[in-house]
Amino acid sequence: MKAFLHGGAFFALLCLIAKGVGALYRIPLTNIMGAEGIGLYQMVFPLYSVLLSVSAGGLPSAISKTVSSFAAVGDGENARRTLRVSALTLTLAGLCATLLLIFLRGKIASLQGNAAAATAYIGIAPAVTVVAVISCLRGYFQGKLDMLPSGVSQIIEQLTKTAVGLFLCYRFMKYGVEYAAFGALLGVTASEVVAAAYLAVRYAFDYAAYKKRTVIKIGKYATEHAADFTAARSTRVPYKSLLKNVYATALPITLGSLVLPISAVIDSILVINLLTLGGESVAGATALFGLLNGPVGSLVNMPAVVTASLAVMLLPKISRLVKNRDRAADTSEKFFRMSLLAAAPCALAFMLFSDEILGILYRKTMSPELLGTGGILLAISALSVLFMSLLQPATAVLQGFDKAHKPALNLIIGAAVKAVLTIVLIRVMGIYGAATSTVACFALTCFLDLFAVRKCIKIKPKYGVFFRSALPALAAQAVMGKLSYFALAPFTGAFVAVIVSLVLCFAAYAAVVLAFKGISKEDMGALAGDKKDGQDA
Repeated sequence: MKAFLHGGAFFALLCLIAKGVGALYRIPLTNIMGAEGIGLYQMVFPLYSVLLSVSAGGLPSAISKTVSSFAAVGDGENARRTLRVSALTLTLAGLCATLLLIFLRGKIASLQGNAAAATAYIGIAPAVTVVAVISCLRGYFQGKLDMLPSGVSQIIEQLTKTAVGLFLCYRFMKYGVEYAAFGALLGVTASEVVAAAYLAVRYAFDYAAYKKRTVIKIGKYATEHAADFTAARSTRVPYKSLLKNVYATALPITLGSLVLPISAVIDSILVINLLTLGGESVAGATALFGLLNGPVGSLVNMPAVVTASLAVMLLPKISRLVKNRDRAADTSEKFFRMSLLAAAPCALAFMLFSDEILGILYRKTMSPELLGTGGILLAISALSVLFMSLLQPATAVLQGFDKAHKPALNLIIGAAVKAVLTIVLIRVMGIYGAATSTVACFALTCFLDLFAVRKCIKIKPKYGVFFRSALPALAAQAVMGKLSYFALAPFTGAFVAVIVSLVLCFAAYAAVVLAFKGISKEDMGALAGDKKDGQDA
């Protein structure tokens, strides 16, 4: 039970709950602000993500990897020194990014095609500094294979954002949509502050427990080995060396983490301006951009949270198996297969019920035309769920083997293709072209990453196990989902019919996967967090 609470399975559950709260938060938020307001809200996030990548970037993964190597040998002192020096440098970088965002907000908003977004940038700017601290603390705990603090902090973050963001958005809406967006983003900043406070308290308790264990060990050691006590105390790695080690890992990861946010910034410029050139009004183009990246994007990203949490758990495991490539390949294969098995039914569900899901969530505030557009966008974007489910663990494997530059280069290639396709396809397909180019980006990047993994370790995918269970499971899901919906809708209405149908189709999928032994006890055991390697850290 203890292993489960600290392992990837429970972390995935907490992340799913947090993402569920975040997705539910978008519903009343969109209903308060409307499509244009959520468009302004979404215009801010691409650049915000870029600045987060600069100020925090690959540090969580780098800290996790470095702490994991120290924790594996019981070196808690250097693990904590890694956290301290990283937190100091990141806080300073985050503060610079915050000031940069505040001073340049007007020019950025005008470049994006809607100057009203300038006000919204003020609300979220302080969060850049706070998230830098959060990233360090989460990376530290993840390096110890203690996933609980990261998962709980995400739930706290989402609950605070929901409560504070909706309250401020509602109160500021009377001044206009730009101020409503400002209020919602101020709620994001408040949520990061509360999450940082929780992690700081959690670290304080962790540190107190560590000091208590250390005092006992040192006292015993000093008594039994007095002559060697001074030498033992001099084994601390210098801060400069720790920082060099962390940033050597973090730099390529940071460069890779910058690609998608920069691509999203380019999107926020291209999509609105290209749609405007195509005849849409500024408000209409902003609404379509908000629809794609708000309601549709938040739904599509929900399954990715589960697969991302598996990737977070995989990185420190791989870091400890670098010298044993056979075990690394076996562990990686399990995570790849479970990630894809988790993502496939979600992608199919979005395709089966795209119109119904968006209609239930947003029919009160969106026109039938927007809902129809959103349904098609969701069906197209659902394909990216499959590619993201493989891309995330592939990135973790490459990072674990000190090949973080590979996914970074692959993302650059994917983003470049996406930018070209966006320009071409929007002129032909309108907003659907933007969704299609995003799917193409993830597909290309995914295949390039998988090829790099195959060259790095001789992974042996169990295609037979996957297809033998997944294909009949997906068929059962599709039949059960649609039949139950058509049977229930005339009597219960769309809302109840969709909810019951989703429950039944996921249950059918899970039952067939288990019946065909798509997941074994050994596979589930790979998710359990083994804390014994890091218990002294």
